[in-house]
Amino acid sequence: MTCNNPFPGTGPGMPFELNEHPIAKLPFVRNPIGDEKGRCFWSVSPTENWNADFETGHSYADSALAYMAQDRSAPILRWAVRDMIAQGKKGWQHSGIEMGFLARFEQHALLCHTLLESHEKRKIEGEAK
Repeated sequence: MTCNNPFPGTGPGMPFELNEHPIAKLPFVRNPIGDEKGRCFWSVSPTENWNADFETGHSYADSALAYMAQDRSAPILRWAVRDMIAQGKKGWQHSGIEMGFLARFEQHALLCHTLLESHEKRKIEGEAK
């Protein structure tokens, strides 16, 4: 699998070397191998156990969400999905890891939407009083 993605936060004048960047610690991110030009943001190894892989995907999403919150950087989701799609075009079949990863983001999106909607409703009701 070849990924040719940018190295966020690295390069001349940037604070991190490639292997030191916090994004490289995410369990699904792989630094380039050989002559690859960039990081791979979806490097996973599914097992034969779909349920275990689904839980692994949840865990990977939790790691991504924690990184996103700490770094105030949301692109990791976009980059991971882009690489999922690119690998699918090369014949890679999705696994429980992808499904679990995306399901966790679905849960968080629904929760956030519900909380924001509730907040807006209370705000409107408060202004009407």
